[in-house]
Amino acid sequence: TDYINYLEDTPFYNERDYILGEDFQTIFAPRFRIWGTQNLNDYTKEVAATTIKIGAKNKEDIFTVSNEIGNGSLTYPVGLLMQDEVVMAGGRGHISTIDGGTNKNYFLYTDSTYWLITPCVYGYNFIEEKFVTIDFVKQDGGLAGHGSVFSALGVRPVISLQSATVFLSGDGTSDSPYVITSN
Repeated sequence: TDYINYLEDTPFYNERDYILGEDFQTIFAPRFRIWGTQNLNDYTKEVAATTIKIGAKNKEDIFTVSNEIGNGSLTYPVGLLMQDEVVMAGGRGHISTIDGGTNKNYFLYTDSTYWLITPCVYGYNFIEEKFVTIDFVKQDGGLAGHGSVFSALGVRPVISLQSATVFLSGDGTSDSPYVITSN
């Protein structure tokens, strides 16, 4: 909270566009853009063919502190990455790559597993229990889906600095944290 004056209230998107899947499941659009499925109907083919995007259709999926530009649900302007942002940064889905998704050569690789804000699947399992899964980045840097919301994974918070913020020094590690100031 000591640094709140340096942060910009920018939107964090939780895209919940969905497709009704098989077996009483709702599958969310970002998953189709990365993984697709063997049983595509016309609508899911259209979603799977869409390009990576940043945004959300519904105001309740745009997380902000202010309710003028988003839903006003956040206390502080801190969010999580979307699956599409990870792909834009160089992340890959584990099904569509020859090497199983291993990707240690992009800046979001941390050698740890962490949650994304992107929903993956909501539905009922074979014994009719509800389940919810969220996408995450695996320890090897690859994207993964179907992570149970009850799993204990890390988070990688995201912030946006105000335009008047100036970088002074540091590389972001605990030994050399970023040092910033206002212009």
